Amino acid sequence: MKTIRLLLAVGLLFIASNAFCDEVTDTFEKARKYLYGTPQTENAPVEQPLPPAASNQVQDTGTTIAWGTTAEPSRGKNGTRTTYYCPAGGSLSDRLWGTDLYTDDSSICTAAVHAGLVTTAAGGTVTVEIRPGAASYSGTSRNGVGSRGYGGWHGSFVFIRK
Repeated sequence: MKTIRLLLAVGLLFIASNAFCDEVTDTFEKARKYLYGTPQTENAPVEQPLPPAASNQVQDTGTTIAWGTTAEPSRGKNGTRTTYYCPAGGSLSDRLWGTDLYTDDSSICTAAVHAGLVTTAAGGTVTVEIRPGAASYSGTSRNGVGSRGYGGWHGSFVFIRK
């Protein structure tokens, strides 16, 4: 009888610990989204991956995007290059993690100001290339914009300078 109770207790402990780990993971993801906002993807263009032979060519869509648009919808399409237009008179977003290599949930236009490629007053055209996630991202202050550092993330982007 004691053996059955012990086995039952160990089984319940195992089930509870697995449920706890799942809950902790969900809680951390929810906390990150709460602290840093939810991705603003409603205006983000949906891109098609380039054929393998053309993956290093620029996909010149010239799509006008909102200043809060992120590259998150393109996660996993590594090597895809897309050209965006950040309209003049934009507002900086607080969604910015990294330096030169940015998390894909960062604002593309704000990152472009940070990188010195456009200004909020004049706007401008930028080309991004989707990259895999990195183990960490460094925060810096450049061109009047501060980016934050972050640990590992699932996807990234860089700017292609012509």
